[in-house]
Amino acid sequence: YTDIYDDAMWLVNLVENILSVTRIENGAMAIQKQPELLEDVISEALSHIRRRLRGHTIQVRLENEFLMAWMDAKLIMQVILNIVDNAIKYTARGGRVEISLTAYQLFARIDIKDDGFGMEEEEIPKIFGRFYRSRQAAEQEGVGLGLYLAREIIESEGGYIKVTSKPGQGSC
Repeated sequence: YTDIYDDAMWLVNLVENILSVTRIENGAMAIQKQPELLEDVISEALSHIRRRLRGHTIQVRLENEFLMAWMDAKLIMQVILNIVDNAIKYTARGGRVEISLTAYQLFARIDIKDDGFGMEEEEIPKIFGRFYRSRQAAEQEGVGLGLYLAREIIESEGGYIKVTSKPGQGSC
C-alpha cells in the first residue's frame, strides 16, 4: 500500500502545483497573509514529505524557534515541499538535506541545502522556467513546475529565491 499511497500523494502535489500555476498566471492567486511561526510551517511541510525520504536524512536548524513571519502559510509550505522534494530527487539515496532558518531585522531566510548532484552555473537561471527539466531530471518523476511555482509564490509574497550549486557538491 505504501507505493499506492506515495503515488497518490505525488499526484495530489502535481494537481496542487498545476492549479497554483494556473491561479498565478491568471492573477487569481489569493494570498492571505497573517503572522505565522516559521517553525510550524516547516514542520507541517516536512510531515507531508517524510514518506518520500528514500533513506535521506533531513536536519532542521533553527536560530530562533519562535520566529514569526507575515505570510500565507499554505503557500510557503508548498514552496518548502517543492524545494525539499527536489533536494531529495537530486540527491543519492541516503543523502542529507538540511533546512536552516535565519532571522534578520526585516526578513527571515530559509536555506534548503542538499549534498546531491549539483548543477553547472549556466543551468541555474533556467531551473525557474516553467516546465524546465535538466538532463539529470529526465530519470526523475516530475514535470518541471515545482521551482517555477516556488519562485512565483516567493515573489508574490515580496521575497526572492536564490540558488547556489556546484556539480557534485549539491545545491542550496
